[in-house]
Amino acid sequence: MHSDHPAGVNTLMADGSVNFFTDSLEGVIVTSICSRDGEELIDESQF
Repeated sequence: MHSDHPAGVNTLMADGSVNFFTDSLEGVIVTSICSRDGEELIDESQF
C-alpha cells in the first residue's frame, strides 16, 4: 500500500468502512487484513 499522507495510508474495507493504517503497523497484521482466507485473528487495538 502507498499513500502521500504522512505516517500511513487510508484504506477502504469490503464492508464500506474507511480506516487509517499507520506506517508502524506490523507486516503480519497487514497481510491478515488483506487476506481473504478469513481465519486470521486481528487485534483491533493494533491499528
